[in-house]
Amino acid sequence: RKDYATAAMSFMKIDEVIQRNFDSFNAQMEAWHYILFGEYDKAEEQLKKLHPIASEIQSPSALDNYNALSGMVLLNTGKIDSSLSYFNENINPENYQYYAYFKGLALKQTGQEKAAREIFDYIANYNFNSWEAALVRSRAKKQLGS
Repeated sequence: RKDYATAAMSFMKIDEVIQRNFDSFNAQMEAWHYILFGEYDKAEEQLKKLHPIASEIQSPSALDNYNALSGMVLLNTGKIDSSLSYFNENINPENYQYYAYFKGLALKQTGQEKAAREIFDYIANYNFNSWEAALVRSRAKKQLGS
């Protein structure tokens, strides 16, 4: 994927913003890939690349993907309370159904059942129009049953 993306970039007039977005997206996608396959050290390496890029972007949501992916790494490595400090930074089911599912798991594991159920209920009943929401909708329904 990276070779393809690099080749595609060679056809464009590259400016600072295009390069920044390219680097940010690649670090984000690689971190997510490593999280999915349980390679959390490699995911953290990508997050270290993503943070300085995202923190320079002038947008209130610039760090959302970084925070959510960091929360996922911490959740999956057993650092539940630490994961919530990242998930609580603008990650909620109204704007990030996929990431909010993992926030719900962290809440559930810390005994915050009511807050977790609210997230799972929202996702389970969400009339989704994105693949991210589709990935976690059935999982949210299972969490409601447990």
